[in-house]
Amino acid sequence: VYTIDSNNKHKFDIYVPAAAGDKVFPIMLYVHGGKYITGDKLERTKICKKLASLGIVVFNINYSLVPKFNLAKIETDLVLAMEEAMNIAVLHNGDYNQVYLEWLAILCTEYMLSI
Repeated sequence: VYTIDSNNKHKFDIYVPAAAGDKVFPIMLYVHGGKYITGDKLERTKICKKLASLGIVVFNINYSLVPKFNLAKIETDLVLAMEEAMNIAVLHNGDYNQVYLEWLAILCTEYMLSI
C-alpha cells in the first residue's frame, strides 16, 4: 500500500531477484496500461516475475482509474507509488543508479514523463 485510504487501487506488488549477497539490482517501476480507464497490476504478474528472475527489482503498480477519478488524481497516485517504491527498493538491494519506468498507458502526461 503506498497511501492509506479506502481505495483498493493504492497498492503495488514487489518482485525481487533471488538473494545475491551484496549485489545490487536495477529497479523497474511497472505501470499497467488501459488508457487510465481499465486495467490492473494483476494482468502483468507473469512478466514481472520473469523480470525479477532476470535480476530486476520490480514494482508492479496499480492506480486510480477514470471516470471515478480525474487525471490529476492519477498523477498523484503514480507519484506517491513511485516515491514509496524508491523508499522500499533499498531494502531489496535496488540500485538507484539504474531505475527504469515501463508504462503501458497510451496517453502519458508531460508531468509524468519528466520524472
